[in-house]
Amino acid sequence: MIKNMFLVLFATLLLTTVSFADGTKDNEFEKIENNVTVNFGDFSIGHRGYIDDEEKQILLGYDISDSFNLQYRNVSGIGEDQHRFRATHNTFEVGNFYANAVAEWRMKTDDGDDILRVRPEVGVSKSLNDKLSVGYVFAPHWDVDNQDAGWTWDVDHYRHIAHVDYQLNDQFSFGLFAQMDRDDENELVQKFIGTELRFNFPALSAIHE
Repeated sequence: MIKNMFLVLFATLLLTTVSFADGTKDNEFEKIENNVTVNFGDFSIGHRGYIDDEEKQILLGYDISDSFNLQYRNVSGIGEDQHRFRATHNTFEVGNFYANAVAEWRMKTDDGDDILRVRPEVGVSKSLNDKLSVGYVFAPHWDVDNQDAGWTWDVDHYRHIAHVDYQLNDQFSFGLFAQMDRDDENELVQKFIGTELRFNFPALSAIHE
C-alpha cells in the first residue's frame, strides 16, 4: 500500500515539475541556486549563491539534538542585509513520509519591519537504490506579525520542491532540485532550479575538548 501511495505521489511530483514550465516568459527557469554545506559533527557552515540573481547567504548551524537544529544566516544582495535566525524541528518520520516545523526571525538592517516567517514542511522521499533517492516537499510560508488588533498570519507563498539526491559515500552527497513558489491565489511567484553539495567530516576536536 505504501508503495502504491508513493507511486501516486511521485506521479503528482512529475506533473508538478512539468507545470514549472508555465507562467514566465519563454517558459524558462528564472535563476539557478547553488548550495554548499560542510558539516563537522554537530556544527555546519554553508553558502548559498545564484546565477542570474545577486542574493547571497552565509550560514552557521548547530544540531542541538537529532531532531532540533539552530541556524544563523547572513543575507546580502537584496538591498539591505538581513540577519536570519532559524529553528528547525524534525517532527516525525513514518515510512517514506516526514514532516518538519521551521520558524525564522528575519531581522532587517534598514527601516523595514522585522518578520517572523513560519513554515511547516511535509514531504515524501523514496530510495531507488543504496545511493539514489527522489522526493517531493510542500511548504506553506506564513508571515506572523503583532498588529494593534492582535496577531496576524498572512500567507507569503506556497513552496513546491522536487528533488533527486545522490549519496556517493558517508562524506559526500549531491542533489538537484526544481522549486516553484505560488501565492495564496495559486499565481506563480517564481520558479528555479538548484544544486546541493554536502560534505560531512568528523567533529572538530578543538571544539569538543
